[in-house]
Amino acid sequence: IPRFVLQGGDRTGTGRGGESLWGSPFEDEIRGSLKHKGKGILSMANSGPNSNTSQFFITYASAPHLDGKHTVFGQVVGAVKTLEQIEKVPTDDDDRPKEDVRIDSVKVLVNPFTEAVKAKQKERREEEEKQTKLGMEKKRDQMYAEAAAKEGTDVVGKYVGRVSGGEVDDVQIGGIPQPKKPKLQQKSSSNFGDFSGW
Repeated sequence: IPRFVLQGGDRTGTGRGGESLWGSPFEDEIRGSLKHKGKGILSMANSGPNSNTSQFFITYASAPHLDGKHTVFGQVVGAVKTLEQIEKVPTDDDDRPKEDVRIDSVKVLVNPFTEAVKAKQKERREEEEKQTKLGMEKKRDQMYAEAAAKEGTDVVGKYVGRVSGGEVDDVQIGGIPQPKKPKLQQKSSSNFGDFSGW
């Protein structure tokens, strides 16, 4: 259709056929930033929401009324002259070209799936690292718990001198015995701080 679109992707050649790779229609993937702006926008043809099959179209001009209704998935670059030649092919009353127009080959310059695959691989790697770290922490905690159970206690500092009568036995640091701390003498009680008489 001159000044609008070139439609294709129907192997039956009727304009009503075409089957998706999955055998049934698939959902739209509408992204607000992808618009039918300018010549050469590649988008899915459909008969309504989520009815995509194999048919697609390429715009000859901007078509903002298609935004939000059709999935944009590419753009023709470097072959705009070819697109202009196709637009000049005479059509019948049903807007079908009077001569065969075929796209025999295409070259994908930027594959959007490459970035998506890289992002998914990174996400998977991070999840595996997280699970490995959690597994190692769990194993470490289990080893500590088992060691504590064998010793019969899970008290922190169990290897520092043993407590007897409320005080720590002689402790050696670096092989040097440490002097015992002198005991503090009890101060005699005074009336300071005693407000019971008030």
